[in-house]
Amino acid sequence: MWNKLLTFAKSIHYNKKQMQEIVHTIVNLYILPGLLLGLGLCFFFVPIPDNERLKKYRLARRAMGVSYLMYCGGIFFEFLSDASESDLLLQKFIVLAVGSIQAFMFTYAMVTLIDIRSLSTHSVKNFALIISTPILVSFLVYANCSELVSTIVFYLYAALYFVQLLLCVRLFMHHHSLYMKLINDYFSNDEYDLLHWVTKSFKSALLVGICALVYALFTTSIVSLLFDVIFLLYYVYFGVRFINYAFSFHYIEEAMDVPDTPYESPVSEVAVPSSTTVASPELSRIYNNVRRVVEGQELYKLQNLTVGDVASLLDENYRTVSKAIRNCCGCNFSNFINGYRVKDAIRLVSENYLDDNTIESLAQSTGFSSRMSLLRAYRKETGVSLIDYVAIKKNGSE
Repeated sequence: MWNKLLTFAKSIHYNKKQMQEIVHTIVNLYILPGLLLGLGLCFFFVPIPDNERLKKYRLARRAMGVSYLMYCGGIFFEFLSDASESDLLLQKFIVLAVGSIQAFMFTYAMVTLIDIRSLSTHSVKNFALIISTPILVSFLVYANCSELVSTIVFYLYAALYFVQLLLCVRLFMHHHSLYMKLINDYFSNDEYDLLHWVTKSFKSALLVGICALVYALFTTSIVSLLFDVIFLLYYVYFGVRFINYAFSFHYIEEAMDVPDTPYESPVSEVAVPSSTTVASPELSRIYNNVRRVVEGQELYKLQNLTVGDVASLLDENYRTVSKAIRNCCGCNFSNFINGYRVKDAIRLVSENYLDDNTIESLAQSTGFSSRMSLLRAYRKETGVSLIDYVAIKKNGSE
């Protein structure tokens, strides 16, 4: 009886292992390479609108096409090579090398989406040198030194790989802060949500990069399968989003149109004039005209209001209008307009508007694009939650 149970347990273990191998084969030999190949070709052949501002996006898309095809080939090579245990260290080096290259490519690609001036050729070359030098040194050490020395170098390379990920984070966050400044200086509502997926994609890419490090340090069949599935989901999501970016670019195009000069660092979002900034008479005149037309025509109630719309009414350049608001008010255009909207919301709430209407209706009536936009702006302006304020007001009236 015990022998039968033991035999049954071994068969279950064998079938489980066999099933893992089957799933691993299907994912690595068919699903993942097939999707990567298809998306890689789409990067090259899906047409891009004829727009000069998408010049660097075109270059980034070709680079991503190469990246996808290269990763597709790497999967085939790794799966079909049937490497022995003695080559396990080499596989670990390859995982980190591919991870470094992918981190560089994805960071560069995502930066081009939020900063159309993007990276200069010089900065790209320097960053590529930081990535490629450790790869070259690591493989030279593996080819010419003992296994002990190669193992030590591998762990040093793993630590350096983590530092490279941090450099990618620093680079992306720098350009993202400039992007947020441009958007908030131009739009009055949450249009930055149009590219909110880029931030999510970068965070996901960072997680994938960390997964690659874990995979290199702890290589097992289960970790390998999980790693492949995570990669599959991320690469498909990012590939589709990246290709579609070109067709939604026109929504934010004008805001992203900046001169090829160093941009100012983001100003404080608190609507308080700076004590060190003295606006010129010309900027003060423009600012007073902006206030007059915004208040007189209640432009803040328009959900899609942009600084370009206000500038057109005043027959001024929108950059000059944006600069006048920043210098005279100490805030960006979005916060400037939202200040009016919150004041209007406070007035309506004090007039018992919410007795017969919803917060969604209040948001729409005051120019906010959504309920959440109103709640965020209200708390930011007053320091109190609108929902809590309404509840307190209601209890006080009872």
